[in-house]
Amino acid sequence: YYHTDSLDTLKLWFNSIDKASLLNVHMIQPVQSTTQNRIPSSFLLSAYGIDNTATANDILQRWWYIFNQCLQRNIKIIGFATVKLKSRWPWFFLREQQLLLFFQDATHLATKWRNHLLSSTVELRLGDQSISINHLYSIIDNAKFTKIDHCLTKSDINPKDRQKF
Repeated sequence: YYHTDSLDTLKLWFNSIDKASLLNVHMIQPVQSTTQNRIPSSFLLSAYGIDNTATANDILQRWWYIFNQCLQRNIKIIGFATVKLKSRWPWFFLREQQLLLFFQDATHLATKWRNHLLSSTVELRLGDQSISINHLYSIIDNAKFTKIDHCLTKSDINPKDRQKF
């Protein structure tokens, strides 16, 4: 958007125009085919400054544009992620005929799982089995495992500390 051959103009822009405090990065990770021996390298699709004022609609429109551009080039996108997804959005899990998967970043997702695990009123299931905080206590108290194995302490599973990650 800005083009100049003048260092003075560049300095003026740098000192007088608002700069983004955050960087939005779009990366692509190709899916490994059954004939490949190694995982394909991910690569940068785009990177640009943002000021955290984008709406959910802005994000969806950006994703839709990227999806359509890739589709025109015979590239199938199976997932998008962002930090700012609303928890009430219904497309959290990939259905059989669903073209896109939207999910939250790993830190927030793990924190939600942890909070469900520590809750006395919510049941957390992995497949057809229920898990609870007692399973974590049994891992911590098991002499076969050290903290190096599981990276847990009893303070990590304190139900009163919901934001620890």
